[in-house]
Amino acid sequence: GTTTQAYLGTGVQLTGGSLMTKAVAFDDNFADTTAGSGGLAAGASATAKTVNTSTTLATIKEGVAGRTIDLSTGGTGALQVTAEHTAKFNSRVKTLAGGLLAGSGAEIDNLVTSTVEAGVENNVTATARDVTIEAINHVNKDWIYEWDADEARWVVVSNIKGTTGGLISGGGADSDTLISLTTQVTIGDNTSLVLTGDPSAPGDFILRTLNDIVAKDKVSLTTGGALSGLGAYSRIETTKELSKVQVGDADLQSL
Repeated sequence: GTTTQAYLGTGVQLTGGSLMTKAVAFDDNFADTTAGSGGLAAGASATAKTVNTSTTLATIKEGVAGRTIDLSTGGTGALQVTAEHTAKFNSRVKTLAGGLLAGSGAEIDNLVTSTVEAGVENNVTATARDVTIEAINHVNKDWIYEWDADEARWVVVSNIKGTTGGLISGGGADSDTLISLTTQVTIGDNTSLVLTGDPSAPGDFILRTLNDIVAKDKVSLTTGGALSGLGAYSRIETTKELSKVQVGDADLQSL
């Protein structure tokens, strides 16, 4: 559970060559479970679980009458407000050869809830020669690799790898990844963002959001014995995927 914030405070009077307000967060979770060793893994189940709940915020706080942000007189003149979060995660359940996986079977749960917001609050007056306000949400669940000494190369292994030579019964193998993303750029009411400079070579005026999801999963059950129960299941689901730019009653001027 993480909260990452970067902000320019309420009513700041600022004259300068550039302003960067940037909040960047990176979370890395891995759960690894091994059950059975020629014997029995029974009862409740063999389980691996990761939970990632995060909030990443980059903001210019509310303005005050008579106080402005002026980046037009020198330097690059760039105004950048960026919030970016990466949730990297994975899980593995492995039963060793000759064992028995019973009860509720093997279970993996990966839960990601990430809120990323960048913006300018109400009553802010800012002048710049380049404006970029962006919110970016990354989800990274890649393959799991192991070195294969016989083949002298890296190979993809399963998130759940069932027993060999034994018995698989009960709930089987179940891998669930649930992803909830809220990604927003917000411009408040009574706010003025003015892009100034040379019309023949204008700077950028960019408001953007991005949800970037890479999620891979592999479940395998192999046995020389009996296979019963519900089998093998893999599910990756985005329960929420909001990516939105919202502009209030504001004044935005570009070249």
